[in-house]
Parts: sequence; C-alpha cells; structure tokens
Amino acid sequence: GDGVWGELVIKTKGDTFAKATNTSYLALPKMNVVVDTAKIHFGPAYIGITSGNTQTGELKMDAAIRSADHDNSKVLSDVGPADFSQGITLGFDHDIFSVAADIRSHNKTVSVWRLEYTAPDLDYATLGNGLYAPGSLFVNKEKAEAARDKVKSHYERKGQTVSVSVVKVGDYNAVDYQYTNAYAFALEGELKPIENLSIKAGASYNYETDKAGKKGLEYDLDSVLGYSASVGYKMDLNDTFYLRPQVGFTGKNVLSNKNDKGEYIVAGGLLFGWGEIGIDDNAGVYFLNDDAAKKVSPGVGVVVSAPIKENADIKIAPSFFSGDIVPGLTAAAYSEIIVPTAKDAKAKFDLSSGIKYAVPVAAGTITPQLGVKFANERLDDKGAKVNAKFNLKAGVEVGGFVSNTTFFTVYESGNLIADEAGIGTLNFGAKISF
Repeated sequence: GDGVWGELVIKTKGDTFAKATNTSYLALPKMNVVVDTAKIHFGPAYIGITSGNTQTGELKMDAAIRSADHDNSKVLSDVGPADFSQGITLGFDHDIFSVAADIRSHNKTVSVWRLEYTAPDLDYATLGNGLYAPGSLFVNKEKAEAARDKVKSHYERKGQTVSVSVVKVGDYNAVDYQYTNAYAFALEGELKPIENLSIKAGASYNYETDKAGKKGLEYDLDSVLGYSASVGYKMDLNDTFYLRPQVGFTGKNVLSNKNDKGEYIVAGGLLFGWGEIGIDDNAGVYFLNDDAAKKVSPGVGVVVSAPIKENADIKIAPSFFSGDIVPGLTAAAYSEIIVPTAKDAKAKFDLSSGIKYAVPVAAGTITPQLGVKFANERLDDKGAKVNAKFNLKAGVEVGGFVSNTTFFTVYESGNLIADEAGIGTLNFGAKISF
C-alpha cells in the first residue's frame, strides 16, 4: 500500500498454555505465542521483525509436469547458514526492482536428553570430577550415553550396581530466549527490467563460529557462505505458443572448514508451451493423476541439473502434457534419467505415461485409457540390485448415460518383466456423485 502503515502477525506453536519447568541446566519456553511478523511500511520500503531464514537459491522450474509441493519439484535447494530464524528485515519492493536484507540470530532446535539414576550413597564429592549428577541434561545423545557409562563404571569400581539410563526429554530451543549471540546476514534481490523477464541473485553468511547456547548446552557452528543466481524469461511466439527458458546456480562454502571443497549446482530448463503456466491440477491420466504431478503446463519441456564435482550424477527430466490442444484427448509423460559420470556406474531411467480419449456417444461419453510405467534395473544406495519394472494399466470409463453416475472397468498388471510376473487385477465399479 501507499503511505505509512503497519503489519502484525501473531502465531502459536504447539500447546500454547502448557506449563514448563525450568532447571539449572535448561530453560524451557513458558508460552509458545510468537510474533511472526511486525513491520512498518513506508510506501514500497519496509523495516521490521519477522520469522524466516538466511538461506537463498531454492528454484522450482516450470515444466510440462512437476510436483506442486514435494521436494522432487525443487531443481535447486536453498543454501547458506541454516537455523537462523529470528531477526530484523528491511527491504524495498517495487514492480521493477525488489531487495530484502535480513540479520538473524541462531535459534536451533535441539533434542535434549536427561541422565537418570539413583545411587545408594550419592558421591557428591566426585561429581565435579567428570561425573554428572542425576537429572543432568545434554543436547547430544552420545555425550549423554558417555556420561551414563562413566557413572556406571564409577560405582562398579566401588562394588555397587547402579541402574543408569538416558531418557529423551524433548526437542527445545538451546537457549532460554529467542535471540542468541550468533548472527547471519542475507541479501536477496530481483530485477524485472522488461515484461516476463526475472533476474534473481542472493547471498548469505554467518560470521559467528564460536559455540552457541549456554549452561552446558553448547553446540558448534560452522561459518557458511551461500550464494545463488537465476534467470527466467517467457518469450511469446504468437497468441498460443511460447518458449520459457530458465537457468539457475547455487554455491555453498563452509569457510570454517579448511578441507571444504564447496558445493555447486547448475540447472537449466526449457519449456515449449501453449496455454497457462502452472495449472494447479494433475495430468489426469494413469500413473500421473495424483499429487506427484500436481502442477502442469500444457507443452513439452526438459529440465537438467548437475553438481559441479567429480563423479557427479546428471539429472535429466523431460515431460509432456497435451492440455486441451486436441479436443477430447489428454496425454502426458514424465521421465527422470540419471546419467552418472563415475566409472562403471549405471544410468537410471524412469518413465510414467498415460493417454485417454473421451469419445462422445449419444448422450454420454466413453473414455478408454492406457498407462505405462517403466524403471530399468539399477543399484540402490547400498549397492544392492533392484530389478527392472514394467507395469500396464488399461481401462474404460462410461458416463452420462445415468445421471450423476460413471461406470468403469480397469486392469492393472503386475511387473510384466519380473521372473514370476503376476497376472494383475481386473476391477469393475461405479462412481456416484451427489
């Protein structure tokens, strides 16, 4: 909006009114009411306190078929310092140019473990010499178990058997207030110099490498630098067809680790399309009619991504969605091809495709459908062989002859290239809508 105005968002997390108990080792939050956003706007400029992060680079490229919400739709993931969530943001938001800067403190959620035991003659005199008292809390399970073993050994040397256990207390912030003394800075900007062209860039860095937290709950922080850039453009060819090229890059360096070689990923995509980009629906054909394909753009395209490193796996994802360019016909296909560069590594190929055609007959419609799904033989992450798969799905839907009722029959095969291929199943049914 224009002029000066304020924005306030308050959120609750978990059991807002749950009672928490403070100990000398850990302060648990007494209430889970948080101010998510508190901004003052001065026309297109703003300053305020918001929840958020100091990472940059996430990119979901437009394609004929891609997931709307799942991680597999991310061609590039965020990079930069993680778990810096509380802080100040200021920026400028205009139709042609926008920029946002964040300064945030570290607010990591940690798992807290408690040491529990009862000794017949609790030896307080030696607790300060490497032994922990009952009720001691740790943010590292391994350290808690090491403390348990030390207590057991201490009393075993005295000829006593003491039952010592480690119990998880829960997941909490590692400090008893929102803001720590570990900070990160992030800067992101977007430029739209002409219609349908977007240029984005960002960088983030945390300049605190000391231990964060206090009262025995310290954990180490790395100094991380993240940076990203992307460009996207939609070029109209005529009133129907367009080209949509996109490219992106992310980089990450752990500056506090002298042995770090960095992580770099490049990605690019091209969509030749017709109609709307990013329709919030699935493809509507067998094997592509669920949320795994719930963002479609009529067209044909390909997305390629690859880490810049030795023995990288190059991912190629071609896709196709017909939309309604041919009345009554719907066809779609999505494939993922993993091309390894390591010696003797085997490529992976997955394909899901389907087609259906609605044929008008008198007052109704008969829609035959066919789907094919294939995956080649490959090795899993542990090196075990995974057999190839080939599945068919075929059916017919008949609707419009009975009010609000659609009849269907569908055949689903087993793996047709398995050593013992299953016959599959044949089902009949009806869908009634009210």
